[in-house]
Amino acid sequence: MGDGAKKIEALTAKQQEFLLANVAGTHKDIVVLMLDTGCRIRELLWLVWDDIHLESDELELGADGERRRVPLTPRVREMFKNRKDTVPGLIMFPIPLHSIYVFLGMVNRRKGLHVTPMMLRDTYGKALGDANLPVRVVAKAMGVTSKTALKYLPEDCDLEDTEIVRRALNLKYWIYAASPEEKEAERKAGNQWPGKV
Repeated sequence: MGDGAKKIEALTAKQQEFLLANVAGTHKDIVVLMLDTGCRIRELLWLVWDDIHLESDELELGADGERRRVPLTPRVREMFKNRKDTVPGLIMFPIPLHSIYVFLGMVNRRKGLHVTPMMLRDTYGKALGDANLPVRVVAKAMGVTSKTALKYLPEDCDLEDTEIVRRALNLKYWIYAASPEEKEAERKAGNQWPGKV
């Protein structure tokens, strides 16, 4: 959403369909999980069966101090049910980190679709933003700050929560980060805090 936020690279529905048609097995499960939950690679690699709550259709993600729950889509739920029979160990995806980059690199070279793990995550974030969810909900689901979550909201978003977050961020900047010269210039201009961070 403006404000100098890093531009996201989300896959279109057609690109998602193409990607899913060109991966299989564990790699397809990884793509589905990242597209439908926005999980980070490290969260995916640390995922254990105790994090999966099929009875409440939720998945618990994040480190110990920063845990969050995201809803399971029907295809993620089905994927977990299928993996329960084929992955007997504690860890859901017992693969090395580099293998994720290797298989995405193969898709990039062989199929001509450039995909990164962050693009899969951004696709989920964009879907949340496009659903006009409040910024605090998007932030919680993505496991990021409200300021970072703003990048997932549409440019023309008209959410009251978004304005509240912007004001809070501006006020925080004003109190903690603005130089004395900036504060003085804003006071002379009659402003209580800068309009933009």
